[in-house]
Amino acid sequence: MKTLLRRIIIPYTKSSSSINTNLPRFQNCINTAAESPHTAAAQEEEEKTAETITCVCKSFSNNLNWETLNRKLKFVDVRNSAIINKVLIQLQEPPNAKKALSFFHWSSHFGNITHQTQTYALVIHILVNAKLIKDASALIESVLIRSVTGNLKDPDCKGSSSVLSFIHSLMSSYEVTSSTPFVFDLTIQICSKLRMIDEAIDVCFCLGEHGFRLSVISYNTLLHVIQKSDKTKLVWRVYEQMIKHRTYPNEKTTGIMINALCKQGKLQTFVDMIDRIDGKRCLPRVIVNTCLVFTMIEEGKIEDGLVLLKRMLIKNMITDTISYSLIVYAKIKLGQLESAREVFDEMLKRGFKANSFVHTSFIGDYCKAGKVEIGDELFKEMEHIGLKPYNDTYTHMIVGFSKVGRFEESLNLCQKMVHNGFIPSCLTFSEVVKMVMDVMEMLREF
Repeated sequence: MKTLLRRIIIPYTKSSSSINTNLPRFQNCINTAAESPHTAAAQEEEEKTAETITCVCKSFSNNLNWETLNRKLKFVDVRNSAIINKVLIQLQEPPNAKKALSFFHWSSHFGNITHQTQTYALVIHILVNAKLIKDASALIESVLIRSVTGNLKDPDCKGSSSVLSFIHSLMSSYEVTSSTPFVFDLTIQICSKLRMIDEAIDVCFCLGEHGFRLSVISYNTLLHVIQKSDKTKLVWRVYEQMIKHRTYPNEKTTGIMINALCKQGKLQTFVDMIDRIDGKRCLPRVIVNTCLVFTMIEEGKIEDGLVLLKRMLIKNMITDTISYSLIVYAKIKLGQLESAREVFDEMLKRGFKANSFVHTSFIGDYCKAGKVEIGDELFKEMEHIGLKPYNDTYTHMIVGFSKVGRFEESLNLCQKMVHNGFIPSCLTFSEVVKMVMDVMEMLREF
C-alpha cells in the first residue's frame, strides 16, 4: 500500500482541520468602549451600563413575572443590542440558561423589536451548552425561516446569504460562550428538516472552510433529504465534502448513496466497471467510492479526486486494484501517458492482473491521438490474454479507424461489436453513418 500511496502525487495544501482563528471576535460586536483614553463622561456611562446589566441579571434571577419586570426595568434601553448581548453573556452558565432565554423573549416583547443574528447566536449557544436542545432547536428553526423570508434583522448582511450571516454569527460567538460543535450539527439537521437544501450545502462548505467538522449523523440527514428531492445529483458534492473534511461514511451513508445511484440510473454502470477491474463483486461502499473518484476525474477535478482516493485507500474504503486502475486513468486524463504506463507496469509487478478498464483507457487515448496502430495492438492483446472488450473499447477503435480512413476495419469491428451482443453508442452509430456517407460520396465521384 505504501508504494501505491506514493503514486498518488498531490499538491500540498494547508490543512483546514483546525478552527480558523481569524473569525471576527464576538467581543468586538459588543464592545462599546472607545479606543481613546476614557473621559469622565465615558467612565460614568460605563458604570451606568454595568449597573443596568447587574440589575437586569438580578431581576431575572429572582424569577419575577413580566409585569413586574416591565415596571422595574422600564429604564433599560432594550434597543441597544450591546446591552442585550452583555446581559446574555452574564447569564451564559448552564444553570442560568432558562433565565437567558426568558430575558431574550422579554426584551423582544418589551421593546417590540426583532433581535439581531448575534443575539440569536448567543442564546442558541447558551441553550445548547445547557442541553436545552428543544429550546435551541426552536430558535434555530425560527431564525432560519426568518432568514429566507427576509424578516431577520442583520446589519452586517450586505448582499450575502442571511443564512450564512447567521452561521458567521454562530462561529464568531463560539469561543466567548465556550460552546460545542454540536450547535452546528443541530443547525444542519434543522436546515435539512426544513428542506433548505441549497442553504444547508452552503453552510456545510462554510463550516468546513473554517475548520468545523460535522458529524456523520448530520451528513446523513442532509444526504437523505437531497436524495429524496429532485436535486439528487447534489449528494455527490456533499459526499465529497464529507470525506474531504475527514468525516467518514457509515453503513447508512452507503445505503443513501446506493439509492442515489439507483435513482440516477448509474448503479449498473459502476457495478460493471468494478467487475471489469476487479473481476468480482465488491462491497457497496467500494462501488460508491469508485463512482465518486471516477466522476471527479471525468469532471476535471483530478487532483482533488486523487486526494480523496488516498484517504479512501488509507481507510480501506477502496481496493488496491481499483486504486491502481483509477490512478492510471487519472494520469491518462492528465496527458501523462508515460507515467500512466509506469504505474500500470508497477501494478503488474506487484501481482495485480491487467484488466479491460485500464486497457480500454489506453486504447481510447491512443486512438484520440491518431495512434490507431498502437490501439489496435492493445485491442488484440486484450483478446489474447483473455480480457473482454466492451462498449467503450469497440467505440474507441471504430471511431479511431474511421478517423484515419480505415473504413473497412471500422465496419468489420462494428459488425463484431453487434455480434458479441453490444449495442453501438450514439457516437459509434453517428461515426458509422458518416463513414458510409463518405464512402458513397467517393463512389459517386468515381
